[in-house]
Amino acid sequence: MHPPSQPFPILSKAWGLMVAVVVLSTAPTGATLAGAPVGAPAPIPTETVKGKPQRIVSMNLCTDQLVLLLAERDRIASISYLAFDPEISHHALLAQGLHANHGQAEEILPLRPDLILAGTYTTRATTTILRRFGHRILTLDPASGFADIHDNIRRVGKALGEAPKAERIIYDFDRRLADVRRRSSPGRLAPRTIVLQPRGMTTGPGSLVDGILRAAGLRNLSADLGVTGMGFLPLERLIAARPDLLVVAARTAERPSLTHQALHHPAHAALGDARRIELPASLWTCGGPQAAEAVARLAKAADTRDEGKPRP
Repeated sequence: MHPPSQPFPILSKAWGLMVAVVVLSTAPTGATLAGAPVGAPAPIPTETVKGKPQRIVSMNLCTDQLVLLLAERDRIASISYLAFDPEISHHALLAQGLHANHGQAEEILPLRPDLILAGTYTTRATTTILRRFGHRILTLDPASGFADIHDNIRRVGKALGEAPKAERIIYDFDRRLADVRRRSSPGRLAPRTIVLQPRGMTTGPGSLVDGILRAAGLRNLSADLGVTGMGFLPLERLIAARPDLLVVAARTAERPSLTHQALHHPAHAALGDARRIELPASLWTCGGPQAAEAVARLAKAADTRDEGKPRP
């Protein structure tokens, strides 16, 4: 799944470079950014320690998650504002007290980062500007499967000088997935499952969610309906498909949203005995070790449906 885009207009290269020059020439070192929702800029050391970057900036929700797992707090100069939202950020508690950015060059340059992490599809204008100023930038593609999770953890771990820690995280992730496979009920038919997301969107093959469903022993019914990657699923087709399991994003805060109405439509009553499962979107929004938790919860839900009771 692609991480949420950041709602700021794309500046022209010329205008962005002019803004960056003004920021560099006028902003005091480590200046607090006006309007930042959380915390103040972290202290900026003048030297690195054993080659490890000490002024890390992340501008993307999914790179935020890996930075928060792998780097010490005093090495993190800033993370994206999305990292503080518990509905989509699995490590929102770890983010508390850190400095927030909105992925704009005029925010990033005064922090004098020695490593910047960004997503391939977000803040592209900003990364172009920052590269022109010679900053070291690591960009990550959204994970579309478990192999991508491995690769992204390793890449970030290497860039942060935390390769051994990255390997430990990968080992634990794989161990948890293997434990789910070991505990799965033998001979169980794969429940026909649809994951319904805001705006009536669903995901088919080629997506992280599809990999999570298959690892949990579920059959992704959206694939049978012709969805590849991410696509819109009309309500009528959802009802006609009659899934065994309907997985929807759980809400962790009372925020009225038109985009979430599709998850609670009265017509869902026509699904009969289909079981409805609410799963935190923070477990699948970004590809990370938290995906193993999503697999475990869905596998348990599938066995509960078949057996009438949870597994021991």
